[in-house]
Amino acid sequence: MKRQRRKCAFTLLELVLVMGIVCTVLALAAPSLRGWSRGAVMNAVTAEFLAATRWARTQSVSECRVYRLQATEEGYLLAAQEGQEWVEPDSSLGRPRALPAGWRIQLTRLSDGSGAMIDFYPTGRCDPARVLFIADDGRSVEVRCDTPAEGFRVDLTPAARMGRTSWLDVSVFEKGPVRILGIQDYGRARVPTDQGPDRGPWRGNVTVNLKNLGLSGAGRIEILRVDERFRVYPVPFVRRRDVCRCRLSVDGFSEWVIGPAGRTREVFFYG
Repeated sequence: MKRQRRKCAFTLLELVLVMGIVCTVLALAAPSLRGWSRGAVMNAVTAEFLAATRWARTQSVSECRVYRLQATEEGYLLAAQEGQEWVEPDSSLGRPRALPAGWRIQLTRLSDGSGAMIDFYPTGRCDPARVLFIADDGRSVEVRCDTPAEGFRVDLTPAARMGRTSWLDVSVFEKGPVRILGIQDYGRARVPTDQGPDRGPWRGNVTVNLKNLGLSGAGRIEILRVDERFRVYPVPFVRRRDVCRCRLSVDGFSEWVIGPAGRTREVFFYG
């Protein structure tokens, strides 16, 4: 006579207990998951705005005309100056942006404390401004540009206001034979949950590849640093073929200009 093997199974009581434990864990984790989701939306909104400002600055320099970012009730839009009128850019990157439902935008120019617009000029400068995004739950995030030569940055924590860490973002603008590098140190602004101590300005050795800048095979070049008062300082560097090595120090924003030796300053300021 064959012996039947005993089959193991869960009882109804055990299944009910497991489901009760799972529901309890989900109930405890729900607030954290909700906060993570809202934080992701906030990061997406600010990242899209920063991308729009960088694109407007780049287009203004390359096309030699003023670009404008205008705040609206639904969000914001970009426009390019054409004579006495403002027209919508052809690129999809210039399309109007709508904020999530219930969100608001408050834009204030720092020069006169008024206006709901930011102008980007062919010189690579823009109107200093403060942009506040207010979520439907009352939380807010601030994006600001304190000087015309700076890029916009997110300002979320006291550490982000007082100094910068090592999160760098580089924008490249082309102006004839010259390349303009806008180097922005966003610090902890992109990580709202990071409340650690600030590490101050970013300093280190960097490598500039001339081939990536479209300057491969260029003759003698020079690298200049331009401060917020338009004062120009030469940057020492060591070049080997198309690779230049130099020292970089960024406390918020730094602007470099790379071009033919003896002509870079003239092209940068006068075109």
